[in-house]
Amino acid sequence: MRIERIELYQLSLPLLEPFIISGGTMTDRRSLVVVLHDGEGHAGYGECPPFELPFYSEETLGGARLLIEQVLIPRLLGREMETAEEVDALLRVGVRGNPFARAALETAAWDLEASRCRTGLAALLAQRLGVA
Repeated sequence: MRIERIELYQLSLPLLEPFIISGGTMTDRRSLVVVLHDGEGHAGYGECPPFELPFYSEETLGGARLLIEQVLIPRLLGREMETAEEVDALLRVGVRGNPFARAALETAAWDLEASRCRTGLAALLAQRLGVA
């Protein structure tokens, strides 16, 4: 699969009730959504949901966005890869930590591969793991 286009969106979902912890109060939940497109009309979706401040993990929404935009997207765009595992291996080179950012693109790659195979993601994973 060749990654021809990558989109990055930021969502803001209002919470029904404020989320209050010692680090502060949140009234909405922000997240990034990555969409990978191949040249044949298939798309794969992944989500990057770290918090805006590092009270849950070291990774933050702003840091993840910068890493995705400046490092990970350029690394994948225009590349020919056979499987989502190849995408994951490419994302790990020289990038320590940042599991949310890497997982967003890896998940989108798995979803894209499933779309290209005209199957669901669960079926693709079961087949790959030999439990189908």
